[in-house]
Amino acid sequence: MRDVHFHRVPSVLVKLADLGRDIRDAMAEAVSRRVDFFHDGWKPRGVFLRLPFTNISAWLEWSPVSVGWGYAVNPPSDREVYLGRVRGVVSVG
Repeated sequence: MRDVHFHRVPSVLVKLADLGRDIRDAMAEAVSRRVDFFHDGWKPRGVFLRLPFTNISAWLEWSPVSVGWGYAVNPPSDREVYLGRVRGVVSVG
């Protein structure tokens, strides 16, 4: 005779592993809406941040060559800053 309970254990473990994968995917999606990293191979190129509970977002990008020094206002809600090799954009709205 076969033990019926023996076959349920692997099924429970598989369902538990699937639940863990689903939780991991949901957390990754929630974080990716707030933080995102951009890279070229192994070299980091930029980061995007959206502050929680606000409508403020920031983008930082660095390049191998200097982009100069300065400040610009494109649309009224965006502020762009150039600091040597780093370019940053802060957006409200």
